[in-house]
Amino acid sequence: MKTLSLVCTLLFSLMLVSCGNGGGDSSEVTMKKFIDEMKVMDFKAAKEYTSNSTDKTMDFLSKRMEMLKEMDKEEEILAVFDNLDFSKATATCQEETDKATCQLCEEAKSKCKDITLIKEQGKWVVHLPKESEASK
Repeated sequence: MKTLSLVCTLLFSLMLVSCGNGGGDSSEVTMKKFIDEMKVMDFKAAKEYTSNSTDKTMDFLSKRMEMLKEMDKEEEILAVFDNLDFSKATATCQEETDKATCQLCEEAKSKCKDITLIKEQGKWVVHLPKESEASK
């Protein structure tokens, strides 16, 4: 009987932990998943980790990257992301209630960029709205 009680308590505890943040990932986990998709320039998959207002920005970046690749403009491709190499990037995040700021850095930390995440429908998402929307 004690074993059954212990098993039930453990299962209940695991259920609470897994549902504790609404079933969503932390801001750092979301940022890592976003980085993983950006490493391979899979903008469509990366949009799974972006806010609704960021989707248009991602579509624009995807089209721009395609055009730059077709024109063999490698140096301009890097400039799109402030010369930040996603294949070497890591992130650390500071969370507030519904907003987080993640510092995206290359391994050497010589190049860093702050990225904002917000909570949308209970999930952390990367928030890179068009500049006209960001100034509102």
